Amino acid sequence: MGLLLQTPPNVFHKGTDIKSIENTLFYIEIQLQRTRGISEKNGFDQEISYYPWNLTEKIEKEWCVKWIETVIKWSTKKLENDLEKLEYELFSQIVTLASNLLSELCGKAASNSNQVCIRMWDQNTDPIDIKIQEPSFGEADVGSKTWGSSVLLSRWVSRNSIDLSIYNNILELGSGTGLSSMAICRSISAPVNDKERKCFTITDYIPVLLESIKKSIDLNFSQQAIYKSTWSLNLFSKLDVYLKRFDWFAVNSFDSQSRVFSEIGAEHVEPPRANYFDVTYRTEGISSSHPELLELENTQHSFDLIVAADVLYEIEHAKIIPQVVDCLLLKRKKQPEAVNHGDISEQTNLQSSNNNITCSQNVPESYYPMFILVAPLRKTHWSEINTFESEMDKFGFSCIFSKDVTLSEDLEDWCTKLNKPLENLLETLPGNVDSESDNELYRIYYWKRK
Repeated sequence: MGLLLQTPPNVFHKGTDIKSIENTLFYIEIQLQRTRGISEKNGFDQEISYYPWNLTEKIEKEWCVKWIETVIKWSTKKLENDLEKLEYELFSQIVTLASNLLSELCGKAASNSNQVCIRMWDQNTDPIDIKIQEPSFGEADVGSKTWGSSVLLSRWVSRNSIDLSIYNNILELGSGTGLSSMAICRSISAPVNDKERKCFTITDYIPVLLESIKKSIDLNFSQQAIYKSTWSLNLFSKLDVYLKRFDWFAVNSFDSQSRVFSEIGAEHVEPPRANYFDVTYRTEGISSSHPELLELENTQHSFDLIVAADVLYEIEHAKIIPQVVDCLLLKRKKQPEAVNHGDISEQTNLQSSNNNITCSQNVPESYYPMFILVAPLRKTHWSEINTFESEMDKFGFSCIFSKDVTLSEDLEDWCTKLNKPLENLLETLPGNVDSESDNELYRIYYWKRK
């Protein structure tokens, strides 16, 4: 058993063992992996001395950052010397490892791409771990974070509160890091007795996000995925999955005659400069190896379920999303033999500040093509919420259900409904819970055509 050092290894002390420095870095890496719900083997060796940093303590974490900075400076200076090959490789490895740790400790803006594991539960409260490959902030801006809205949507999908078995052609808007995408893939593929072939199209505007989602698919479904091309695959022989780039504002230039704009009074919506043009450089010079664009001409009124999470972060998005849904959502309705709308079982009214839109008192007995959206109710974004609800009404949609809830309340409500103690679920949570998202208020909507 290695010696637990009382102080961090001093890089400037002649008697310091380089292996102790490297092993301490490996120990830090393990602690950071645990905060992301990941448990992976690295070079950590309990037989070699190391300092057990406590990264939950603010002061010690700051001390750790300064120590790592010192290690990087010291190792970089060593690399300037004429070293043997093995020594050079060792110091190069230390610099790389220390730099990655420093980036993660200093925040998402500096961090590299990370793998995280997020806990869901099925309808029997059995745990489901979904692995997500999150890109760096520099690569994908706000799209690099798995937001609470996506967690809530993924929970409802995983525990069958949203019954996906009655839908055949599903579209996700603004898929981001792909948590909801993975939950949908798993949920659709789970029923053994459901042999009907289905289609799921995952979309986002930034190619690097779709690349990360593809990595997440490989992390979660490596044995079940059969690729038909780089950006299309089949899961469990019954779910065709497509990854597509989609610019919502392409709807502006789509054939207005086919959408009867003159009757609706739709306006041309300019993209928000704040984030639309900031990410343009990430889409320029796209090669043939990148995902194809979603073609509106071939997909108009073809999806019987559209889902999205946290897509109303600009007023322009609140205006364009209803037009996108109007363009792509199936118009006709079907009546399958059995319909399960999960949590939708009571009257719910929208409680926004300006609109007088209310949900129907009773959920329709028939199945309808549906748009399901989860949005955070931030104090700074009520204008986006109100505009979105007003535009949905204008484009001929009615909200048949809505619920305002935090992530913690959602778990409490679900456990109460199942008559199971909440503590049992909380005990199974990995160490990557975002307390800020957990207490934020979200609204989940179900919209259908009037």
